[in-house]
Amino acid sequence: MPRPLTVQVADVGSALLCVIGVLTLLLRGVGGRVEVSMMEAALLFNTLNMAITYEGADPSLTGKYPFYNVYKCRDGYITIGAIETKFWRGLCRALNREDLINRQFDKEVINELSREFGKYTVAEALKLLWSHDVPAAPP
Repeated sequence: MPRPLTVQVADVGSALLCVIGVLTLLLRGVGGRVEVSMMEAALLFNTLNMAITYEGADPSLTGKYPFYNVYKCRDGYITIGAIETKFWRGLCRALNREDLINRQFDKEVINELSREFGKYTVAEALKLLWSHDVPAAPP
């Protein structure tokens, strides 16, 4: 079963932002102080969903659509991040399901893809997807 993130996003994100700040000072040849909010660093990684919500729409990167989801294979799980149309098309072609190409935002396709991925081991699914340039990984 997929688990919570194994990295502390706020900690790592704020550390990265601190490094960027220090490098900026070094490149400019000046001294200074770098302060980073851990909460704001964590929010940075969710910018797209926050912008979509601000516009009054529902966020799309929540697992409610087939192109950005977790699927069970025979021996474990894989995550799919086929957000861009070219990646979604690659996913459909990899699974020999070109009939799904125009259904990227159809929530019912999740069930169809779940059945498809259930035919493969994690290694088989990843090899197939990567050969079609589909963003996928174990969770």
